[in-house]
Amino acid sequence: MKRFLENPREQLMVQIEVEKLTLGINIHALRDKASLSIEAVAERSGVPVDTIQRAEAGRTGRITLNQLIRIAMAIEARLLIKKDK
Repeated sequence: MKRFLENPREQLMVQIEVEKLTLGINIHALRDKASLSIEAVAERSGVPVDTIQRAEAGRTGRITLNQLIRIAMAIEARLLIKKDK
């Protein structure tokens, strides 16, 4: 395990995977809190249902920032974007 973490590229890949999963969990939790189905969020945001499902599962490879913003607006959530040092 120590050898794996010493490689900066692999560390970054792990961090990105964790961030994708966290994003998916947050989208799902906020959608549930707003009592909205995936179909309702898709209709409100204009983002395809399968894209929202992939985002909730942490597979955000093809999701765009514009789609994330539209999803956040549909579930009445705020989107915070920050730049790491």
